[in-house]
Amino acid sequence: MKPSKLHFQSYAFLGKTYGLLLKNENLYVYSSFMLGSDELPKFLDEIIESGTLQRYGDLVVEEPPPPTQDMWEKFYQVLCDIKVKEWEKEYTDISIIDGGGWELKIRFKDIYRTTGGMNAYPKKMMVNGKKIDPYEMLYDAIDDLTDGVFKKTRDSGYGY
Repeated sequence: MKPSKLHFQSYAFLGKTYGLLLKNENLYVYSSFMLGSDELPKFLDEIIESGTLQRYGDLVVEEPPPPTQDMWEKFYQVLCDIKVKEWEKEYTDISIIDGGGWELKIRFKDIYRTTGGMNAYPKKMMVNGKKIDPYEMLYDAIDDLTDGVFKKTRDSGYGY
């Protein structure tokens, strides 16, 4: 039960861009300080298609261990719990000038969603009697899916 499409990306104004990409049925985690969110897809494709993970400038691409079926099922359940299907197409807070942005594109079972934001995120919600931050739950679910590689890559320095 893998999704047919999965791409999550987060970026800071004049800062680090990092994300998760499903391509050719494999997951890839990436980070870059220099390449902007619009430049990354081209370089990611080139690196992945080359068949050997490598570095392009400061772009680091890692392939986490393949998720098990159970991991995919847990990830799907989190997406249902945080109601990704109901997320708005765009979240924006124009009062913040130099914050950051994010985007999520997913096609998974009955979830078809493209959403993102600039300095804004889905509102906190009640799940099983607890108030949760759905965006943080998404982060944690992605990290679980990548066996910790996502947060390690996100939190790493330039990688030199």
